[in-house]
Amino acid sequence: MSEEIKLDKNGRPISAKSLANLIPIKKGERRNPYGRPTKEKSVTECLRRLMKTPAAKGKTKEQLLAEVWYDKAKTDARYFEMLLDRLEGKVVQSIEGTIKTDVTFTIGKGYANGKPDIQPDK
Repeated sequence: MSEEIKLDKNGRPISAKSLANLIPIKKGERRNPYGRPTKEKSVTECLRRLMKTPAAKGKTKEQLLAEVWYDKAKTDARYFEMLLDRLEGKVVQSIEGTIKTDVTFTIGKGYANGKPDIQPDK
């Protein structure tokens, strides 16, 4: 009886018992769905999840925070600016400048005989 020996991707033999334990996973099927929970990736994600939880009066914490910001924006310019930034986006400031140089670029000449075709300015 000659039995065919299967090798893994590193060229090591795989035992028959290991092959018998393999169970194919169907497309879309998740193994261990209640396993180790994923860690929160950032403080922002933790805050977003926390803000979605219900608070008093059947409102989310996001709604309560928005109401507080709105009330404070009536008397405090910082909150008013914060609300405008959230609603309209921050104002972008453009920077313009000019640089004068003596550099000349010649396009289309390329290299001739392995040397660049550069002529000094006169």
